[in-house]
Amino acid sequence: MIRRIDMQKSSKALNFLVLALALSTTFVSCSDSNEARRLGQTVINGNVVVEDTSARKAPEDRFFTLALLYDFFNSTKPAKAQSSDGILIVAFQEGVEVDSDTAGAEGDFRVTVPRGGDVTLRFETPSFTTSTLITVTPDSDVALDVTLLLLDPPAVEINRFDILSGPIRTRESEQFRFDEERANLTIDGGGDDCIKATGTSNVNIDVNDLTIMNCGNGIVGEDFADVSLEAVAVPTLSIEAENNGIHAKDDSSIRLSAVDIFITAGKDGILATGTSDVEVNPSGSCVIEGGDQAVDERDLAVVDTASCTLT
Repeated sequence: MIRRIDMQKSSKALNFLVLALALSTTFVSCSDSNEARRLGQTVINGNVVVEDTSARKAPEDRFFTLALLYDFFNSTKPAKAQSSDGILIVAFQEGVEVDSDTAGAEGDFRVTVPRGGDVTLRFETPSFTTSTLITVTPDSDVALDVTLLLLDPPAVEINRFDILSGPIRTRESEQFRFDEERANLTIDGGGDDCIKATGTSNVNIDVNDLTIMNCGNGIVGEDFADVSLEAVAVPTLSIEAENNGIHAKDDSSIRLSAVDIFITAGKDGILATGTSDVEVNPSGSCVIEGGDQAVDERDLAVVDTASCTLT
């Protein structure tokens, strides 16, 4: 029996390593002296609860529809919470099981995936099994709260989806793409540049809410790099940096798009040099604040701040 268990553990470890190598060509991340960081592992700290919602209808897709919200608030039969103790949570990437955990009495669980990208979480209870698909960044910590709805068929409702990521780096022709409109993403630079793209690399982020904080420089683009950031909720996209909020150099391009955009920097809110271009496109409020200047446009660089208030 002991030998069989050891073989199962070895098999899972091998699957984990092979998947990490396979996914490394898709998502790019910086590394440091921590082994987990070098492997790009992301830890999902979650909580799961079960609700008896027999009067509600199952959502037609992975997003919670307005019709479902209407049914929820007008239901004549109140939802009843059930025990989460013993629910098995299994994490898959590329169809390979990479980790699993059993929820405790309070519904808490923890699974680790080898790399950023799509993650399928399967929830197995004594009476039913259901799953959901999420996308995570590499080298990150995720806080995920979900509710398993006892519908026909059972469904997963995401109540909280917060991601904490370290700095993002791309170089040469590397690409970093992250598209998860349900996630609230925080990039913490730890005093270094939060996002830096060089060469012909590309950074493209599309999330619910984006916070870029504790940065040396918020976003740096060099050479022919392209950076595009978009947030879809309120509050939306904010950058806090000790030096420059945005520093575009050479022939790089940086674009921000969100409902509300706030940039606060110790030096320049936006510094653009060479033939670079920066576009800030809010549909709501926008404030760009710099200790030296809100916008410093040099050489042949072009900066478009639309309706932003410059201070």
